[in-house]
Amino acid sequence: MPTKNKFENIVASEDEVSKFRLPEPRDYNAEILKLEPKGSSHGLDMLTNEVTELRKELEKVNENNKAVEEKIDLGFNQIKKFVVNSNKQLLEDISLLFAKSGGSSYVIREVREPSKKHVDETFSGGLDFNGGHDAHVMRSNQNEESQVLKTSVRFADVENFERVSSKIEEDVAGIAIEKVLSEVVADINVQEAADVNTVGAQPVDCQKPLHTLDDFIFLDEDLSQINRTEESYLKKKAPVDQNKKKVTPKKRTLCVTRQFFETKHPFSYATGGHNESDLIDSFTKWLYMGTKKRGKKPYTDALNVISPAFELGICNVAEKHWFFKLAHSGQEWCDEHIDVIFYYLRKKGKYEAKNNVRFSTTNCVFKTKITTSFFQLCDAHENKKSYKVKDSDDIAQYIYGRRLLASTSWDKVDYILFPLNIKEGCHWIFVVFDIGQRSLEVYDSFPARDGVNFEVKTIVEMLSIVLPYYLSMVKFYDKRPELKATPKYSGIDEFEKIEFHFITKGVPRQQDDSLDCGVFVVAFAEFVSNGEHILNQQVKADILRKRFGAILWEYARRKQASDLQSEDERLDR
Repeated sequence: MPTKNKFENIVASEDEVSKFRLPEPRDYNAEILKLEPKGSSHGLDMLTNEVTELRKELEKVNENNKAVEEKIDLGFNQIKKFVVNSNKQLLEDISLLFAKSGGSSYVIREVREPSKKHVDETFSGGLDFNGGHDAHVMRSNQNEESQVLKTSVRFADVENFERVSSKIEEDVAGIAIEKVLSEVVADINVQEAADVNTVGAQPVDCQKPLHTLDDFIFLDEDLSQINRTEESYLKKKAPVDQNKKKVTPKKRTLCVTRQFFETKHPFSYATGGHNESDLIDSFTKWLYMGTKKRGKKPYTDALNVISPAFELGICNVAEKHWFFKLAHSGQEWCDEHIDVIFYYLRKKGKYEAKNNVRFSTTNCVFKTKITTSFFQLCDAHENKKSYKVKDSDDIAQYIYGRRLLASTSWDKVDYILFPLNIKEGCHWIFVVFDIGQRSLEVYDSFPARDGVNFEVKTIVEMLSIVLPYYLSMVKFYDKRPELKATPKYSGIDEFEKIEFHFITKGVPRQQDDSLDCGVFVVAFAEFVSNGEHILNQQVKADILRKRFGAILWEYARRKQASDLQSEDERLDR
């Protein structure tokens, strides 16, 4: 609409009022409240009584303040006496300095930090100038009053000042620094006027007034640095270089260390124990909660995350799928599954007090170290060179007990348990090194139909040839002298290969179409750790999968719930 048109005095009709339900007009002028004083004579009497009581309390406070004022006056007298005695020579030297500069002429003199020799010769009164600030000696013009000497002063006699200051701080709290300075300056002038001819100073202009503490300008105009003596003058430290940047002090952080988890390993139950059934049920519910019916992955990305991750000694498990592959049927185990279980079996052999079987284990990488050393040995023989092993080689570190966590030196055990992987056939076998019998016992849950698998035989033969070289190099037989008296060691060359035997009769076998060879290897290792024979044992892979998954899950969950960590078993090399 055109802006020039204006509409005034528009009133809603009755029909519009009924539809829009507009509020009724109000007369605000008629609603102004009249404020009238309220009260009574009784309230006035109560107020008068309160004022009387407050006056009585004030009189008592004034009486108490008299005692405080006496203490303050005593403190004033002590600090005045101390300042007069300690600064007498300073004021003389400053007056002498002005006399030498000409007195009446306009002077701007820059006083820098003097050397130690100059301080000893000129300022013998125990005070010196702060080298971090320049001091300017100035005299005003005729139309202005004479300005004061600007300099920053610090006390050298820190110990005496500390003693007096501490005493005054105990007796006098919150004193006014202006009152102290005024009274102190007056006493200084009187004392200096009386002793001016006895201190050996040069005669000065009698018409020029002596310099007082009012002639000094401190670092802060409000003299706050005097109130903060613990931050400035009373600290015994060297002057701060003003050119250096201030460094923000580091914040002190509270160092909180987690305690160790007392349970060394999760193999607290024997196979088939009563408490395992409830544990497996709880684990199974957790394992299959949120699984998908279709798709390659059993969980969605959100449900697959374990946060915080479970700590399982040699690795942290942050995905639920890791437990799914461990416990669900038809899933192939990886090296990490084998290594985790063998790690806890190794801890069981090292820390279990009731265990009568002395053993230790290796890991999946050990087989790679053996094959590498074997090919180096073959190259040395082809080139007609002697094969030398080193103390720093990984196999030697395995034998020393330094290569793995919770490992034990081989000269202190009777059995070494090897998990060996045949990558060509994606197959796991289990080998036990019986040290007392100097033999390797091979257990294969899926042997070849026509006898021994050639690939398995090749790996075991490599192990039997390489081990004697390292056992001899680390002086293993010197640490176990009782072995030389046994028939298996007497009259045998140390470098002769170790005998190996394939155990086939009575060994539990896996199904032909299954991927349970890793489960059988772990089951064989646990049988040996418990002192049980492997032969003729009942191995149900589906149940064992859930059992191993359940005990690892429960062990990690208990450690996480109590916010504990495993003790570090690393050995110093």
